[in-house]
Amino acid sequence: MKPTIIISAGVACLALAVMWLFTGPRVEVHGSLSEHDVAELKRLARIETRRQFKSDFSRQDVRHLPRLLWRMVCEKVVQIDQERDGKALVTTGTARAQSGGGGARYLFVNTKDGWKLSTPEFE
Repeated sequence: MKPTIIISAGVACLALAVMWLFTGPRVEVHGSLSEHDVAELKRLARIETRRQFKSDFSRQDVRHLPRLLWRMVCEKVVQIDQERDGKALVTTGTARAQSGGGGARYLFVNTKDGWKLSTPEFE
């Protein structure tokens, strides 16, 4: 009977960890963006976060690996602000860092080919 209780507790802890990891703050959308635009902006922000993770990682500085992995796994889109001229500002962060700053901000431009990360030519 005792192994069953231990296994059940382990499964429950794992389920809670998965729920905590995949549920987070709701995305605040400011402006009149469609659901498709919001989904696309969230997808692009996650791609950019992963790209930055890969560029930040250096084999000589392995001591920062836990922080970078934590950021890659837990950082989510927390706010999307529709700007003028077909632009959107996407803010990422974690539930705990949302009020304290943390995370990153990306400016995307809506082009005829879809949303693109803003470059100096668009600004």
